[in-house]
Amino acid sequence: MTTLLPAPVDDGVFPPDLDELMARVAQGDTEAFAEVYDLSSSRVLGLITQIGRGRAPAEEIMLDVFTTVWRTAPEYRASDGPAWAWVVRIAARLAIADRRHAHPGVAATS
Repeated sequence: MTTLLPAPVDDGVFPPDLDELMARVAQGDTEAFAEVYDLSSSRVLGLITQIGRGRAPAEEIMLDVFTTVWRTAPEYRASDGPAWAWVVRIAARLAIADRRHAHPGVAATS
């Protein structure tokens, strides 16, 4: 069963220069990665907590999210959409997968 996620809304929480930071992260810039984390981690944690199973699992998933962001940054293309949406999609995908793994047979939207 495919679950469609709503498109992230640009509410001004994520800075517009996140795209530039992601380009630097793709080049292995650890300072840019730290900035991406600082600028987005609280929002990502909130999203994961809402989708998932509470704060403790959310913190573990967040580690996976930012590990994935670091590892796959060279795959990010600004032409496909803003960096904040890319990070949010990674977070949502991992949170939903964790929830399904923890509760097999329970729909992610319940």
